[in-house]
Amino acid sequence: SFLRTVRGKALPLSSTPALITSSEAEPQRIAAARSAGANFYVVKPLSQETLVQYALLLCGVRHG
Repeated sequence: SFLRTVRGKALPLSSTPALITSSEAEPQRIAAARSAGANFYVVKPLSQETLVQYALLLCGVRHG
């Protein structure tokens, strides 16, 4: 997968945060994405606010 390829590269590319959005909510899919190196797995549809919250987390910004 693309994410596994990215994770296999040298730094800093391999440490790039990754957010997976999918319409698939099966535990196997989520586990596969996490195993590939996804930091977050979010099931669609998602609101703009939710997407922004995850983007902030990926950037290291704590909300609240």
